[in-house]
Amino acid sequence: MENLKLRLLAFQIEFRWLLIRKDRKKGKRLLEAGNAYSSKKLVKLNRRFSKRCAAVMRVQREYERRSGMNSAA
Repeated sequence: MENLKLRLLAFQIEFRWLLIRKDRKKGKRLLEAGNAYSSKKLVKLNRRFSKRCAAVMRVQREYERRSGMNSAA
């Protein structure tokens, strides 16, 4: 059962990083198109990006805790 939970957490980590990469590409396109840093689109994107980064760090800590890995190596 623990192995299944670890696999699920690993999938969640990879999927969240995929979404973060997608958001970064979108932000780059918006900036190259001349949108201001304070535009509604970029502010909304930044908020979503921050939430996803926090979530992936939380899931990674959980994965490390369950697998016995030490992140301070």
